[in-house]
Amino acid sequence: VGINPQTHRAIVANASTNIATIIDLINTNTTIDPACTVAPCPLTTIGGNLTPYSTGASPAIGIDPGLNWAVITPGGAGSINLVDLGYGSLSSGSGGRAPAVLGSLSISTTIQGVGVNPETHMALFTDFNTGHVTTFSLLDNSVVSVTNNGTALTLPEESAAAVNSFQNIGVAVNAEGTGTASIVDMGSGVVLQTVNGVTSQGGSPQSVVIDPATNQALVANETAGTISILSLGGSAPKPLQILEASPANSFTSTTPISLTVTGTGFTANSVVLLDGTALTGATVSSTGRQIGVSVPASMLASPRHFSVQVQNTNGAAVAVSNVASMNIIQAVTVGTSPAGVAVDSDRDLAVVTNSGSGNLSLVSIAPPSISPQSLGPVGLISTSNSLAAHINPRAVAVDARLGLAVVANYSSNDLTLLDYSQSFQPPYTLAAVVGCSTTAVCTGPAGIAFNQDTNNFLVTDSNIDTANSDVAVGTVGAASSTSNGFATISSPGAPSAVDQTPGDIAVAPSFDPFDPVNNPTPALTYAAVASAAQTSVIDFFNTATDLVVGRTNSVVQPNGVVYDSLNHEFLVSDSLNNNIVMVNPLTFVPVTVRGGFNPASIAYNSQSSTIVAVNAATGTLSFLDYLCPPTTASPSCTSPEVRATIGLVGSQISTTAPLGPKTVDVDPLLNLAVLVDSENNRVLLIPLPY
Repeated sequence: VGINPQTHRAIVANASTNIATIIDLINTNTTIDPACTVAPCPLTTIGGNLTPYSTGASPAIGIDPGLNWAVITPGGAGSINLVDLGYGSLSSGSGGRAPAVLGSLSISTTIQGVGVNPETHMALFTDFNTGHVTTFSLLDNSVVSVTNNGTALTLPEESAAAVNSFQNIGVAVNAEGTGTASIVDMGSGVVLQTVNGVTSQGGSPQSVVIDPATNQALVANETAGTISILSLGGSAPKPLQILEASPANSFTSTTPISLTVTGTGFTANSVVLLDGTALTGATVSSTGRQIGVSVPASMLASPRHFSVQVQNTNGAAVAVSNVASMNIIQAVTVGTSPAGVAVDSDRDLAVVTNSGSGNLSLVSIAPPSISPQSLGPVGLISTSNSLAAHINPRAVAVDARLGLAVVANYSSNDLTLLDYSQSFQPPYTLAAVVGCSTTAVCTGPAGIAFNQDTNNFLVTDSNIDTANSDVAVGTVGAASSTSNGFATISSPGAPSAVDQTPGDIAVAPSFDPFDPVNNPTPALTYAAVASAAQTSVIDFFNTATDLVVGRTNSVVQPNGVVYDSLNHEFLVSDSLNNNIVMVNPLTFVPVTVRGGFNPASIAYNSQSSTIVAVNAATGTLSFLDYLCPPTTASPSCTSPEVRATIGLVGSQISTTAPLGPKTVDVDPLLNLAVLVDSENNRVLLIPLPY
């Protein structure tokens, strides 16, 4: 059994079956027969004949509270299972999500023990048959074999594992004879120390847990009927530390919320700090392991990434703990089944396409007090939700200089121009609707991108039923200065062929402001087109000559693409390989970095060199940061790595739906992501981690 104390969900792994049971620890469940009227209550089962979930005779469970995932080992048959425990309406604005099997990992059918570090989102696995010990990252799917003096472990009957998140070390225990404990550095994947004779002869150690505060492991010896206490060595634990802050993610609220901090060293003089601001009225448990405090509504009014610390004062001495995070997310209701989003960072405005209700929504993401060009308070602007587009609007792109947006109406095979630039009119004017020229057949316009320097836009024509997929180029113009003037849009011209089923598209600007020597010499006027569903290639399209000048084939279902103007390369989500691919348009040579599970849409914050990836299979956001800032002369940064993941962020359009729309975009100056939550008919304003 595994329990997540943050979402109050538990999971029971049934032996030798492909079924597991999810239990709600705080709510009743009257939908089952007989009804459960007193919590805890069975909620649902996961698995079954049509899912990859399966377990053998001795499964074990590790829980990642922040991701709300259970990691279930096969224990003799099947594969390692990753399960989303789901959640209900835990707080205002939360639409909930049903439990689901996220996927499986095939390392060995006899992996039995598992421990999870919720700080680094790393798992430690032990293999009962081979004695191998393995680490696995829940952030980027990397697998590392643990070694001792350069040799893989081969201790028999490796039965259990646990991890100390304070020290980032793990312990692997085998059950043969008197038992051996291998203490593992989770960061490097090497054995730091081996402890023999964990129990008496034939004691059969079968389970292990770690108390992070004392850096001790407790080993349960099944045959001997004893508990062994094992010091994990290393440096002495710091006296004041945070293990977990709950909730890690919450929503904006007009009423206070309770924050519980679990760790060690808390006293009656402890104070909880949010971004350095002391909160009053804290209560501390008798063990000093937990402190609770109320977060006032004044701190919950807008999206914010809080740093959580605990400070102890003893006379003149002041001690401050390590840092945990709490994210405040704002939900804004839009139309039915929102599909795509584009952010105008000049006005701090998000334009959202609603594929189900066939209209557009304008969402202000910063108030006028912060953004002088803002069109209104944070939230849906006036009656903008009544903006009717044509059938199934999906992809959208904005030209911030002109205050215009172009929308691809996937099912009516045309484009909608939105003019929100004019202060003397309501800021939600649909200026025009156009189709393609007579020489182009718009069958499912899937992706839209702007060249901000030329006011040209490019639209991908998916043509799912034919082999004549193409890219067409159109132009928008500014509104006239008269009181009834409207912006203009030209019908896209003659198409240029690309590979089948093109979806998302991104454009490198015509002029390169980051070239310190030749500025403003024109740069490559290239666009990158993700052709995903059938051909799985990236086409590089020269907008000056209307020709494909290069291709990259080492991708599988490249759903999302953006241009990184700092490092002068295109970033593409390699969805089914769980990677992000970086391609230099001068060479077309791809460089692959690990992403999350099934990254389907991406955005880029040029101010912080942060990639934001929507992981469609898991309903999470991954954040990839470069290790160093790029230099203007010769960018030579280390490849990005996943630094953080936020769970509980809703659901996006399925990857089986027509491709093309971006489901996430960022406002670089606000360091804020706008994420489409299709199932709950809203967008989520999510602060990016530092």
